[in-house]
Amino acid sequence: MIRKIQKIAVDVVDRLLELRVSPLVLAASFTSIIIFRTFIEDFIARGKYQFTENEAILYTIQNLFFFFVIFALIWIFLSFILKRNPRRLSGLMLWASWLLIFPPLIDMIRTGGGIYWSFYLLGSPSELWREFISAFGNLPSGIYYFGTRIMLVAMVFFIAGLVFFKTKNILKSFLSAVLTYSLFFFMGAFPSFFYFAYLLFWKRGNVWQTHAFSIMQFFVSSDRVFGLKFPDPGFLMTYHTNLILYILSLFFASLLFFISDRKKFRAVLKNSRLPQIIYHSGLFFVGLGLGYVLYPDNLNLNIFSIVAVLVLLLSVWLAWTASVIVNDINDYEIDRISNPERPLQKGIFTVE
Repeated sequence: MIRKIQKIAVDVVDRLLELRVSPLVLAASFTSIIIFRTFIEDFIARGKYQFTENEAILYTIQNLFFFFVIFALIWIFLSFILKRNPRRLSGLMLWASWLLIFPPLIDMIRTGGGIYWSFYLLGSPSELWREFISAFGNLPSGIYYFGTRIMLVAMVFFIAGLVFFKTKNILKSFLSAVLTYSLFFFMGAFPSFFYFAYLLFWKRGNVWQTHAFSIMQFFVSSDRVFGLKFPDPGFLMTYHTNLILYILSLFFASLLFFISDRKKFRAVLKNSRLPQIIYHSGLFFVGLGLGYVLYPDNLNLNIFSIVAVLVLLLSVWLAWTASVIVNDINDYEIDRISNPERPLQKGIFTVE
C-alpha cells in the first residue's frame, strides 16, 4: 500500500515537472492569483471596511512583490538542489502558487467570515529566534495564525517530499524543509531584518536592543516620500516595504532569467545600448535636481528616499529596455540589413 501511494506521488510529481509554461503565462497567472487573494482578504473577509482605490492597489502590490520573492527564492533553490533548469520547473511553480489562495479561505472557515492579520513579524533578534524555533508559537492569536501556518507546513512538506522523491536523499530532503521554512520566516520578518541591516551598516547601532516599536517607528517616521502623503502609518510602512521588495523582485527575476538562459540574458544586456541608458540616467538626475531646486521641501534625505531614487532609476532603465524591444520588433526587416548583429536577427529571440 505504501509503495503504491509512493508510486502515485512520484507519477504526479513527474507530470508536474514535465509541464512547461511560458514566462508570460506564468507571470499573468501568478498576478491573477495574487489579485484574487487580495480581493478575498480586503473585500470579502473584511467587507465592513471599504478600502480606497489607492489602498487596495498598495496592498495588492505588497502581496505581489512579497510572494514573488518567496517563490523566486524557492524556485532558485529547487533548480539548484534538483539540478534542473528553472524553465523545467515552471509548471510545478505555477501549480504551487495556488496554495496562496487557501490561507484566507481557511481563516474565513475557522472564524466564520474573518481572517487573521499576517504581515509582518517585528521584534529583536532574540524574539525572532524564539519565534523561529517555536514555529511562531509565541505570537498573539491574531498574527501568523492558522491558515498561514497551514500553508507554511504544506509548502515545507511539499518541498521536502519533492526533493526526496527525486533525489532519494533524506539529508537533502531535511535540509530542503529547513531552508524552505527559513525563507518563509525571513520574509515574514523582513522589515525586522532590514532594520537590523540599517543599524549595522548605516547607523552603527546596537541590534540587540531593538524593539518592535522601534522598527515600526523606523518605517513610519516620515509622512512624505517625494511629496506623497500617507495619513495612515500602516500604509506608509506598506509603501516603504514595497520600495524594497520591488528591488528584490527585479533582482531575483533577473537571476532566474540568467540561470534559465545565460545566452539570452547576455543578449538582452548587450542590446540595451549602454550609451542610451547613460543618457537617460543623466536626464533622470537632471530632472531630480530641478525638482529639488523648485520644490526642496519634497525631498527628505533618508534611507527610504535613497531607495525611492533607485526604484525610479531602475524603472527608467526598464522603460528604455521595453522601448528597445518594441522598436526591434517593428523594425525587424530593416535591422536584418542595417543591424544584423541584434538578438532577433541572430535568432537568439524570435518575433513569434
